[in-house]
Amino acid sequence: MSPLPRIDEIDKEIDVDSSAQYFENSDDAAFIRTSLMERGFDLEGREP
Repeated sequence: MSPLPRIDEIDKEIDVDSSAQYFENSDDAAFIRTSLMERGFDLEGREP
């Protein structure tokens, strides 16, 4: 569940390509992972 492929996975020259959507996808990743953990641990609706 890597939030953003980097290091040797993707060449940095691709970052300027308009079809490279991984920056936008990585912004949403934290919310999705949090939601999955809340459901998995049955924490929905509980106060911290």
